[in-house]
Amino acid sequence: MSEPSDTKKRPRNSQKLSVPRKRKLARAWHRWLGLFVTVPLLWLAISGVALNHSDALGLDQHRVTATWVLRHYHQLPEGEPVGMRVGERLVAQWDGMILLDGERLDMQGELVGAVPVGHQLVIASDERLLVIGGADEVILEHDEISLPPLPIAGLATDQDGALLVKTTQSWWRFGRDLLQFEKVNSTPKSVSSLPLGPLPEDEKKQLLNRLKDMGFMPLSRVLLDAHSGKLFGSFGRLLNDFAALGIVVLTILGLRLFPKRREGANGRNRTQLNEK
Repeated sequence: MSEPSDTKKRPRNSQKLSVPRKRKLARAWHRWLGLFVTVPLLWLAISGVALNHSDALGLDQHRVTATWVLRHYHQLPEGEPVGMRVGERLVAQWDGMILLDGERLDMQGELVGAVPVGHQLVIASDERLLVIGGADEVILEHDEISLPPLPIAGLATDQDGALLVKTTQSWWRFGRDLLQFEKVNSTPKSVSSLPLGPLPEDEKKQLLNRLKDMGFMPLSRVLLDAHSGKLFGSFGRLLNDFAALGIVVLTILGLRLFPKRREGANGRNRTQLNEK
């Protein structure tokens, strides 16, 4: 009769041994998971507090000009710029933007060229023509209504300093007021124009620095996107998801461990009382 009783007690003993093992496994998961989510949780906490006090910290006034950040927000052009030097002025086109000394001009189309006419600078795309004054103000603007038949294919000046505009049909000569124009029946004998080509590396860097100063992003916006993970793409979102799920798992493990400790302590107390 003693042997059957021993066989009945063995499952109970094995069940009692499995409880500490489960608790030990839960503690190990709790420890290592807590270690892995520490860094993202600290970042979320610090950036969240900073965003809640962005006005007091002046985050809107701080500018971020890092190249990779500006490229993320499409504030810097892609590809290679083309342009020309007109005296000390730099006229260029980069990723669809037509620029004068790094300042964006309100012009559409492809840059054709630029020439000095008196004390003014004339810049032309295949769709528009701008006349820039000495103070960089736009004095005159021509479009398809006030220009010869488009598209514009070339820009030059003749021996008298008059503006010449070339279209696919012919050359056109503008008057001194740059308002009236007439068709030139034959190709002008003496034409002065500037070549349009790739910019040297030093001028490209100067133009890029100028665009970075103009295209800054406020620190508050960058910090907000970094907090949400958008600034780092899919990796940032996955890291935030991992931190959030880690908190859920840590909470469940902590709740599972807490009552077990209380029950274990009460059990030991009862055993000690029974022994006494």
